[in-house]
Amino acid sequence: MGAEQRGARNSTCMVQCEKLGSKTIEEIMDILVRGFRGAERAHIRLNPIALIGGKNFHGKSSICQAVAAALTGATIPFFRSTKPDRALFTKTEAKALVRGGMDKATVVVTSDEGRTTVEWPSHDVKTEGKPPASSKVAAGLINPAEMEDIDRQKFLSALLECEPTYEDVITAGKDANLHRDRCEEISNLIMTQGWDAAYRIEKEKGAKLKGRWEAASGTDFGLKKAEAFLPADWTEDLKGVNIAELDEHVATARQNVENAVGTLAVDTADLQRLVAESNAEKQACLAVDQNKPDMEAATTAYRNARATVDAIHIPVILSCPHCKGPLQVGGKEVKAAAVTQAQIDEMQGRKTAAEKLLTEAGLKADIAGQKDKELREAARQHQGASLRYDAAKKRSGSQEGLDIARDLLASLERRQKALRSKAEADLAYRAIVDQVKVVEILAPDGLRRQKLAKALAAFNDKQLAPLCVDAGYPTILLNDSLDLLYGGRPYYLLSESEKWRARAVLQIAVAKLDGSEAVILDGADILDPDGRNGLFEMLAADETLYYAIAMTLPKESSMPDLKKAGIGNSYWMEDGACRPLNQTNDPA
Repeated sequence: MGAEQRGARNSTCMVQCEKLGSKTIEEIMDILVRGFRGAERAHIRLNPIALIGGKNFHGKSSICQAVAAALTGATIPFFRSTKPDRALFTKTEAKALVRGGMDKATVVVTSDEGRTTVEWPSHDVKTEGKPPASSKVAAGLINPAEMEDIDRQKFLSALLECEPTYEDVITAGKDANLHRDRCEEISNLIMTQGWDAAYRIEKEKGAKLKGRWEAASGTDFGLKKAEAFLPADWTEDLKGVNIAELDEHVATARQNVENAVGTLAVDTADLQRLVAESNAEKQACLAVDQNKPDMEAATTAYRNARATVDAIHIPVILSCPHCKGPLQVGGKEVKAAAVTQAQIDEMQGRKTAAEKLLTEAGLKADIAGQKDKELREAARQHQGASLRYDAAKKRSGSQEGLDIARDLLASLERRQKALRSKAEADLAYRAIVDQVKVVEILAPDGLRRQKLAKALAAFNDKQLAPLCVDAGYPTILLNDSLDLLYGGRPYYLLSESEKWRARAVLQIAVAKLDGSEAVILDGADILDPDGRNGLFEMLAADETLYYAIAMTLPKESSMPDLKKAGIGNSYWMEDGACRPLNQTNDPA
């Protein structure tokens, strides 16, 4: 709502409102409340200010909360500033928002452009046109001065639209001597993941880099320690040594050791062992040869016995079905028997004896074969022993030569390990240094805070300072640490009335920037007369916002008459009913 729509306001407003000049207000915000908590009924018009007075426990705060719910869309208008996105209780638990003895609660807020209706306990929200709206801060539901530091920073950055741009990140990276590609990588990460996620991702990278440094150095990480790190076997002559060339020297030394081992003369004990192995090989081969005739004889005896058994053919004798005489069957031919039964019996006896000999021969052949197998296996286990013995006898190297080759290899490997450890640790350290710069840029108190600090200077000068001047209050501002100061003192050291002043000024300044249409100020009774005078003078000087103010007063006659002063309306709250000041019945 612009100044051209509302007309000019007098910049002075004392508690004795008769001192205020009259003014013309063309637009009014109309508020209707029924059955919300302590408020049974109220019809209030912000024209542009509404002052709601009354004794304690008569429903003033309930009206403020109901209006806040309609303006913000938060049907549970109760929050902790430390958790600005989480209502204090659930919708199921919010039945207590309906005044006792009533079925439902309703608030309707209407402007010339639209309307919002909220009902409880259903929590239904209905809108028409472009309804009036305010932020949680403007509606008094959240106090930025009591937010957690990170939430306050996010809030102010969004409010002042001062989140660093792509170019800001590139410039910050350049100032930190980061490579252009790294700067662009960070910027793209912010664009895709957001600032907080990018900050977490880069911090995790830093932790991994520290792990790499510790693995390379074999010790715990410390920034100063890493900067001056030298491995245990480091020597000054390693500076400038090419690690690839050192690797070649190590490979050559390792081959020399292998060669020295290959030519080293065998000592007496090893030679005796090789002699024994060579003799065992010869004995095993001899045993195989000695067993060979026995195995062949057993095999031959088995084959002969098999042939003897197979050569004995016993004819089959049947009785002729006609003459009952003996018939001999041979293949497909049937003829008169040529042998007697006695001859058949004799043949059967010979075959039985031959089969017995076959069984005995088979057993001997199996035994001979198993023995041959065992002897050959023993010979296989000793195979090559004679060749190893012959090779050992030809060696001519010395133990001293081998020791020298091994000492040289060990020395080169220590240098190699030290050089590689130094190179890997230094590489990780340089990456860590760059990563620290990246994390400092992305941290909540990094580039975002720097950009916000610049925006706060303008916010303090253009938004907060004029309000303080209008109210006659000491300077209220946000410092670079985002602390709200009143007269140079931080918010947490202020008295309750000073906190109220600082909070109210900040509410109004925020509302002017975030598109809010109305500001709700509860508990204004905490101010002394001078403080109240300053408050009304500040509100009267504004031409952009509607205001609803709740104030505890001992009696109706002590209420300022805003209508008479030409800056709004005054209402008296009693037993849950709200009526215009000095009017017996509520026309609503």
